[in-house]
Amino acid sequence: MRRLERVVIIGLAGTRLVRAWRFERIGEPYREKATEWLMREASEDAPPSRKQARREWAEYLLNCPHCFGFWLTLSVAVLWRFRPARLVIEALAGAVIVSAFADHYPNFDLEDAG
Repeated sequence: MRRLERVVIIGLAGTRLVRAWRFERIGEPYREKATEWLMREASEDAPPSRKQARREWAEYLLNCPHCFGFWLTLSVAVLWRFRPARLVIEALAGAVIVSAFADHYPNFDLEDAG
């Protein structure tokens, strides 16, 4: 497979994962748990500490689709090196294409079907 094709597949797979994490209901419980875990010990009364600053930075990273997308796509690129992961990555790339069609064609999503 050519490098450009690999980059497109990895980019599409990363896009799908970011969309699921940040914008879809499937990622909601994980986002909430991650935020809760990060901010568990943070207190508004306490003076800002280095630990709290790191947690706030991590929360920002998880909630910024561009920041999180970069690191998640980098992870997908690393996973591409392992042959068994390629099928999942290719499926995620296909899923983002299907999602794009589902968003742009009338009566394609479940809410309009009923």
